Amino acid sequence: LRPVQSSLSYTFKEKMRSILCLSTLIHMVLTCTSSGTEKYTPSAGDIAKVYANKMPNGFLTVHWYVWKSSEEKEEKFKVTVSPPDHPPIFTAFRNVALFGLDPSEMYTIKVNRLDKNGELVGPGQTVSIRMHD
Repeated sequence: LRPVQSSLSYTFKEKMRSILCLSTLIHMVLTCTSSGTEKYTPSAGDIAKVYANKMPNGFLTVHWYVWKSSEEKEEKFKVTVSPPDHPPIFTAFRNVALFGLDPSEMYTIKVNRLDKNGELVGPGQTVSIRMHD
């Protein structure tokens, strides 16, 4: 008896070529990012998240989380509210309360950390909110 040769049998070269192509594809998928640029990794003291809460009495509270904050360092922040009818707010706290906002307006609040010279550090974080749904 002779074994029947299947038309699906591959030569050694074909098998190796398939393995090489598959491993190259896996490598490309695992090492490439979708946008082509690396994701920003926050460093100690950078603003990691910003939250805005509508309060029942008509004002807005904004608070933020600082990545790996150090209690020994004095922290200063700049809060910018857009549309630009509000001056920037400079604070050493991790929260602010905003009063007198137009209920129909969409507001964008950006929080940046400041260094000891008052220069912006890192990209900061932004949140958008409308006072009235």
